Amino acid sequence: LYSLFWRYSPTLVKVLLISIKRSEFPDFQNIPWLYGPVVSEATEAVYALEHLCQLMDHRDRVLAAARCKDIDVYNQKHPAKPMPRLLAVFDELADCMCVLPAKVSKEESELPTSKRLETAMVRIAQKARSTGIHLIVATQRPEASVLTPLIRSNLPGRIALRTKTDADSRMIFGNDNGSAVNLLGKGDCFLATTEAERLQALHVNQTLIDRFSDKYVDSVEPTRPWGLAAVHQKGASEKADDPLSTIVNYLAGQGGQATQRELQRNALAQRFNAEEVGELVQQLENQGKVELSKEGKSTLISLSNPDNDN
Repeated sequence: LYSLFWRYSPTLVKVLLISIKRSEFPDFQNIPWLYGPVVSEATEAVYALEHLCQLMDHRDRVLAAARCKDIDVYNQKHPAKPMPRLLAVFDELADCMCVLPAKVSKEESELPTSKRLETAMVRIAQKARSTGIHLIVATQRPEASVLTPLIRSNLPGRIALRTKTDADSRMIFGNDNGSAVNLLGKGDCFLATTEAERLQALHVNQTLIDRFSDKYVDSVEPTRPWGLAAVHQKGASEKADDPLSTIVNYLAGQGGQATQRELQRNALAQRFNAEEVGELVQQLENQGKVELSKEGKSTLISLSNPDNDN
């Protein structure tokens, strides 16, 4: 990712980051290369990838109308307004597959499932390359239930760091050649496209990460191209929390006060960007549940009646 950011401007490359663990991309929240906010909910990941499928179909129509076979030809013809490449990075597929149900009842047919996630990933892998949309999927559990036959057959490029067992290596590469269990660790890896090649991945230390992210700490977070409604959908195993109630309950637990940034990071677990959190806080203020005040450069949100958070 850092090499992409170093080589290409935000007008040429956009990235969609999906991390259900919420801990892998904290330094990328505000960077201008983001296509949308970092996705941290399994259900929203399905909507985000399905949105990429819709974008892929739209770009196909644009390329066909311009008589261009792929994005490279299109950008050569339109240098003043190029079509940016879009990279979707799925940090931990296993976590998402575990959370999403395999099937739902007819009454809940609109809910995201692991099958819908798999279908979206396969469609992107099959057709999206010519439109400039690419997909990277990572997992620490290369099992058949996670890397299904459809996913493996449509994502031919493989990178493996050191694995725990030969079975994990075979699941990644499909053969016994160059077992990844014998790698040395610390970035030692195999890259397999047509033939396996041994590489050394680079290490980016925390100092460089902080230096990069500090440049964009005050940047405006992007909106969700797939729509805010996706965040409010009922989850696969439980109903999603009402964000307004979540804010009120968090304030009550913090002595009745918190900054807007604290609400975004802690109470809402980065599910909403700054603008959307501001809209939620405004709704609570209109309902008379909170009061707003300035504390330096920050906005302080206080419960109107700390003794009664209902």
